[in-house]
Amino acid sequence: MSSSDTNTTSANLDAINALKYSKILFLQVWCLATFSLGIVGHILSIYVFTRRSLYSNSCSQYFLASAIAGLFVVCILVPLRLLQYVYNIDAFVSSDAMCRILTWLLNWMKALPSWFIVLACVDRVGPPVSMLTFGLLAIRNIRRSVRRIIPNNTPTQTQNQLPHRQKATDRQLMQMMMVQSAHFITSQLQFQQLRPLTPGIQLKAVHFFKSQQSSCSSQHPPFGPQLESTASHPAFLPRRRGGGEVHPDTLSCGFGLCDAFIK
Repeated sequence: MSSSDTNTTSANLDAINALKYSKILFLQVWCLATFSLGIVGHILSIYVFTRRSLYSNSCSQYFLASAIAGLFVVCILVPLRLLQYVYNIDAFVSSDAMCRILTWLLNWMKALPSWFIVLACVDRVGPPVSMLTFGLLAIRNIRRSVRRIIPNNTPTQTQNQLPHRQKATDRQLMQMMMVQSAHFITSQLQFQQLRPLTPGIQLKAVHFFKSQQSSCSSQHPPFGPQLESTASHPAFLPRRRGGGEVHPDTLSCGFGLCDAFIK
């Protein structure tokens, strides 16, 4: 092997190690920031939606349920992903039963906040659509029924203030629902577009490093078996603890980072 090939191989190994370190550092910062900010944000949301002025509203109850489900996701899913992708401790590979249970449980937990937001949208959008469907007569009857609920022995000023206050609360909840729905749609579209591309990119990376096996095996003996293991177990399969200077799960040059958050 010539000196130029040796320098190229060393440069490739240095680039792989640099990408591995960058990926691990980014995942550590990202997971810790998501964990801390997620706990604070969801606890504040739970505190707000349990207030007496909002708890009686059906839309705020859906937001409260979404915040509780999101708190469970942050406290359980983020630490598991941190252990899996940073410290190579995978709870999914202990047994087939544990893998099935955790996969079902985590997918169910991740879907709950989104479904509660959908129910909040239905709760806010459904009644106006129904009222438009049944016509102006139903709208007039609903307004009359709301006026009858207000006690007659209260002052007129209080009777005028209560509907305005209720309308302001409904308007704020509607704005919150629209912001959360827009954020959810925009954050999910990019991952849905990247999902079909991720396996192909990872396979190309595996084939590239497999082609480097012949040039690396003479000077780096531990690297060859790891390349074979990587070729037979691509990065998007369940990960196990490995040894060596360069872990095979990091040979995808950071493409596993995309797969980590798409899952």
